[in-house]
Amino acid sequence: MWARVITIALGIWLMVAPVVLSSTSVTGVCERTAGPVAIFVGVLSLRAVTRPLRAINVLTGMFLLIAPWVGSITGAQQVNVELVGWALIVLSFPRGPLGQRMGGGWSAIFQQVV
Repeated sequence: MWARVITIALGIWLMVAPVVLSSTSVTGVCERTAGPVAIFVGVLSLRAVTRPLRAINVLTGMFLLIAPWVGSITGAQQVNVELVGWALIVLSFPRGPLGQRMGGGWSAIFQQVV
C-alpha cells in the first residue's frame, strides 16, 4: 500500500512541477499528461481486485524516461522527469500483502448450492 501512496504523491508532484520548476511548454505537457495517469492508476491499484493495473505505471514511467530525448528537455526538468519516471517504474513492482480474499466468483456460489 505504501508504494501506491507514494505513486499518488508522485502524480501530484508531476502536476505541480511545471509551476514550481518553471518548466517549458514541452516539459509541462509531458508532466501534466503523466501526472493524472499516475494518480489514476495509483488510486485504482489500492484495491486488491485492481492491483494488477499498477503495471500501467511502468508504461507511464517509460514515457517519462523517453520524453527528454524526444522533446529536448534539459536541466532541472530533465532530472525531475527522469527521477520520477524511474520511481514510478520501481514502485510498480512491490505487491504488498493482501488484506482480504474475494468470494471466488460463480464457482463459489455453485459449490454452496450443490
